[in-house]
Amino acid sequence: MLYASLDIFRADQLHDSSSFLGRGPIVQAADSLLKLVSELKQTSIFSGLASLNDHVGRRIDEFDQLVEKTDSMLARDGEAAAAR
Repeated sequence: MLYASLDIFRADQLHDSSSFLGRGPIVQAADSLLKLVSELKQTSIFSGLASLNDHVGRRIDEFDQLVEKTDSMLARDGEAAAAR
């Protein structure tokens, strides 16, 4: 919510910069805060991707094991059927 309100503040500032004369430090602080929030969001996204990649890797290993187990069962059932 804070990010959205600051984004609106920034957009207003860009459209009518004359209304912010004398408020330079506030605008600079808002821009700095927006940049910080953006960097934190990117960091959060990238750390989430690393975690997601680990999870996907584990799931791939699980599916590979399931494929081996299924192949083994099919081979065993095929041999049993051929022996009848």
